[in-house]
Amino acid sequence: MLPTREEILKLHELSERKQIEALHEAEIINGYFAFPETDSCPTRILVWYGESLADCAFRLRDEVGIGEWAEACRELYNHIPTHPLTVQSFWRFKAQPINWIQAALRAKANK
Repeated sequence: MLPTREEILKLHELSERKQIEALHEAEIINGYFAFPETDSCPTRILVWYGESLADCAFRLRDEVGIGEWAEACRELYNHIPTHPLTVQSFWRFKAQPINWIQAALRAKANK
């Protein structure tokens, strides 16, 4: 199920771990969480095995199409505090994979 527009706008505020958890819960990112099998580490740490945020972003971009994704990037720019950067500067130099995912999800929601 796609997140709501408000949830999409707040994804970049979460830690990377929470971003992955939210996307996994919404069945957007491919992969799973598991405890690695190891005897050398006494502490059990839950690890993500699967698609990276960048891979997920590119897959989603390809699913919605470049034109729709680019338009969603322009829309999303207005909701992310980026100033004094221009739209092009933000997407080229500051944007992170989660921002690309947000744009793709926004483009899906606009369809």
